[in-house]
Amino acid sequence: AIEMDVYIGHLAQVASHSRSSIEWSEKELRNFWLEVPKYFRSSSVFVSSYAIALDHLGRGEEAQKLLLKRLKSQWHPVLIESLGKLNHPLSEGNQILLEEFLVRFPDDQNLLLALGRVCARLQKFVQACDHLEKALQLGSNPEVLLQLSEAKAEMGDHAASAKFLRRGLAIASKNITV
Repeated sequence: AIEMDVYIGHLAQVASHSRSSIEWSEKELRNFWLEVPKYFRSSSVFVSSYAIALDHLGRGEEAQKLLLKRLKSQWHPVLIESLGKLNHPLSEGNQILLEEFLVRFPDDQNLLLALGRVCARLQKFVQACDHLEKALQLGSNPEVLLQLSEAKAEMGDHAASAKFLRRGLAIASKNITV
């Protein structure tokens, strides 16, 4: 477990090199991936961290393929969450593939949040709001509320945007322990 945490920590530093002294090239990242023991490369958490690092280095399409391939064989919330957070926009085909997962997992808040993020990045704000509102029906979540606030703002509905933002901040502030 400690070894896994160390490897994931290295990937996290790559993905946020602006806050770290580590800055890897794409080649260095690939070499790191190949040097990691194979059993770690089968971990959803590790694959997710690697995909985020790939995306950070401008290899978002490759990161998407990796995450989608893994999701087809093994469903894991961290994979869906990472897919939704990639900077690289999902292609129409990949968006449809992601939406097909809703048939199997219609009440998965992480999936609905990821779809909301993906649709928003594709400037499909009505679809984004639909997915995010369904996610919100499953339970109040500050991330869902923030994304919904941003989508509403992009659509010009500033009153709804402010309402969702205030609600998200209220929930988030209750979750903070001092």
